[in-house]
Amino acid sequence: MGFDTGAHLEMVEVFTWMHPDAPLRDTFYGYHPPLGFLLPRAVHLLFDLPILQSVQVVSFAFSLLAFFALRATLKRLELLRRLDVIAFLYICFSLPLQIFLATSLNLDVQIFGYGSFVLYCSVRLFWRPGMKLHPNVVSLWMGCAILCALFTKFSGVLLFAIPFIVSVSAPGRVFRLKRFVRMSTVAAAVLVVCSPYYYGRYYSVEASLFPTNTHWFIQNETDAARDVITAAPLTWFRSLVSPTSVHWQRGIVHRDYEILRLTDTWRDLWIKDQFLGHTTEAALSLGKALFFLMPFVITFGLLSFIRMYRRRRKDPWMRLGWIFAVFAALQFAAFLWYMAQNPFPGWGPAKGIYITPVSWALSYFLVFGFVEIGHRLHRNGVRHPWTPNLSLLTNKRKPKRMHPGLSDLQKIGIATLAVAIVVMHAVPVY
Repeated sequence: MGFDTGAHLEMVEVFTWMHPDAPLRDTFYGYHPPLGFLLPRAVHLLFDLPILQSVQVVSFAFSLLAFFALRATLKRLELLRRLDVIAFLYICFSLPLQIFLATSLNLDVQIFGYGSFVLYCSVRLFWRPGMKLHPNVVSLWMGCAILCALFTKFSGVLLFAIPFIVSVSAPGRVFRLKRFVRMSTVAAAVLVVCSPYYYGRYYSVEASLFPTNTHWFIQNETDAARDVITAAPLTWFRSLVSPTSVHWQRGIVHRDYEILRLTDTWRDLWIKDQFLGHTTEAALSLGKALFFLMPFVITFGLLSFIRMYRRRRKDPWMRLGWIFAVFAALQFAAFLWYMAQNPFPGWGPAKGIYITPVSWALSYFLVFGFVEIGHRLHRNGVRHPWTPNLSLLTNKRKPKRMHPGLSDLQKIGIATLAVAIVVMHAVPVY
């Protein structure tokens, strides 16, 4: 059902709406902010559901929030008429990790939901404003979403970056100063509201705004691991990013609790961590195929995007890809910092769920890579049944019919996409 299930359920019982506080060191998850546990508690009290099912309901609700907020963003940018954009939307929420987050006990799907909503508000404020809602109302929504994320998990602080990235990436240089002032005002208001809580509960007690339970449960092990990094930082980083033979020796599902490895993080996106339970043969076969194939397609998509960005940067789809790429880079940098601060491998700091918002960029470049492969095959005169499906996903050519509609090949492309998504959901990778 999730990592540290017992600790998660314990906090749902410990935190109450009348007293949303608990000593940091008395419980395993006591250092987390309370909102992520108070919401399932509200579901439990209102609908008389068991606590376990209440947490799952909240996870599913935030997964839906993330989906519809991202869909609203694409619709706002008038991109939903393109089939590659539709493919991106559904593939993003069909990744094995996303399917797991939608029904498991975790806080990361809540952060992802808030992040998707902040993205929508940022686009509505700085890119495609509308007349129905006053900008101050949208700013209030965005500020509340960031504030809720900060009261859910420390990683919510990264959501501050989304409006700034959108404001810089959106067209129109004249209004960038005005956008910056508005976003700075929203950020300042959020900090004013949350600062007393963070200072009173965290800094005044632990002398840190973002403490973790490694500070008291495994302090000696953490200090020893940090000493290793301090003594040879390049060696530590090389071991972090280098391919390893341990997975060939012990199997792809093995997690290395001796050395931190990004290979384990990548594996978490496609194959279930065996700490959560056994993986079926069908799921493991699908996960292995994705594990080895996706790096090539995503890398090809990223390189194609970089090559084409200057020529097509006015395209909203390209600008959106740039936003996803920058935010993914920020997420990854924060992830590296977190592992450097909590480097003891036995605690599992390299979990893939910690960088859930990277799903935006991965899905974007995955679709971009497949479409570009299809275009290149067509230019080279290759005629294969699946080739038109990839190249026609962009839906750039108008159908020959007089009435609007899709060509037969485009229908085949949609059917192929649907089958792929059904397989991803039907095979229980997690």
